[in-house]
Order: sequence, then structure tokens, then C-alpha cells
Amino acid sequence: MNRRAVLGITPRVLQQELDENKAVVVDVRDDDFDGGIPSCIHKPSEVFGVTDLEELAEAYVGRPISVVFYCMLSQSRGPNAARTFLTHLQKKYPEFECSVKVLNGGWAAWAEWEAEQEATEQSKRPVQE
Repeated sequence: MNRRAVLGITPRVLQQELDENKAVVVDVRDDDFDGGIPSCIHKPSEVFGVTDLEELAEAYVGRPISVVFYCMLSQSRGPNAARTFLTHLQKKYPEFECSVKVLNGGWAAWAEWEAEQEATEQSKRPVQE
């Protein structure tokens, strides 16, 4: 796993990793949080700090999983939180196992992808008369 950089991940690949219990998702939206990816951990960026970094590190540092951050569009808050977490791991836990990622397109991309998946599933269902 790449321990030197924050990587991007698509909604489809994230869903695969979630299905395989290979990812944990951290939603850093603030007052724009109104539900999120199922099983996400909500850590608002406005108060994201050392305590949050330590909680996440202690829970996932030794596990070969993806810790995926996102905000509405993953243009600022999500990437900033991911970089902060990666820097914390590099300084305090240099032998960490997890990878740090950002959801490409953030919540908006996830919601769009999820709607497309639902539409595809509905189109496969038999028409009831």
C-alpha cells in the first residue's frame, strides 16, 4: 500500500472495499451533513483535531484497510483531513498498515453513483402488470 500519498478512490471501488470490509469511511462535512454513506464516521472538519486523529489511528493503524475521507465534493475539507491524517500516521505510526484515500467527487459523486445503481437495478426488475 502507498504510505506516502493520499490516493483517490471512485464510488464503485469504495463500495467493493466496503462490501469486503476493507474500508472505513470518514465524512468531514459540517452543517451540510444530512446523512452519508452507510456506516460512515462523522467527524466535522470544523472540529477535526488531535483527538479525532488519535481515535482513527488507534482503530485502524494496524489494519490493511483504506481510511477514506470525503466532504460534499472532496475538493477541500476531505482532502485536507486526509492529508492531516496521513501526516499524523507518518510522524507517530511510521509502520502503519492502512492506506489513506479521498472519495473522488465526494458525497455528490457517491449520491449520483448510488442513484445510477438503483436505476439499473430497477430496470432489471420484471414489469408488474
